Amino acid sequence: MNKDILNLLYRSFDVKLTEEEKHKLEQALQNSDELRREKAQLIAMRKSISESSPKSFSHSFSDQIIHRLEELRESKNDYEIFFDTLFTIFRPVAVATILLMITLVSIKFIKNDEVSLKNTIELSEIYLDEVFDPLVDIVKE
Repeated sequence: MNKDILNLLYRSFDVKLTEEEKHKLEQALQNSDELRREKAQLIAMRKSISESSPKSFSHSFSDQIIHRLEELRESKNDYEIFFDTLFTIFRPVAVATILLMITLVSIKFIKNDEVSLKNTIELSEIYLDEVFDPLVDIVKE
């Protein structure tokens, strides 16, 4: 299918074509089944889009939200709002911290091959030369 003719077909839906362009498009439509199918598909697609209703909120939706926010503001003072927000934020942080602690304690138990509170809490001594030279640990093992 010729791209120029196809562009003419697309433009014919949105822009008024000149007489020469109209004649050229009509000739191409008479001679090409593929072009006629394309035009039929475009018409069907445009029709289905124009018939579909746009999905949006109702007109009273914003009023309902504003009313609900005003109710919340009146029912709680600033301190209650602050602490509610703080607790809402704190919960995920607390859960993540607990999971991290459980993971670290499990690793410590596995590494020491015994279950002991002393070994769990006790930190091994780290020397300055071990920090700067990681090969020291490899040589010791």
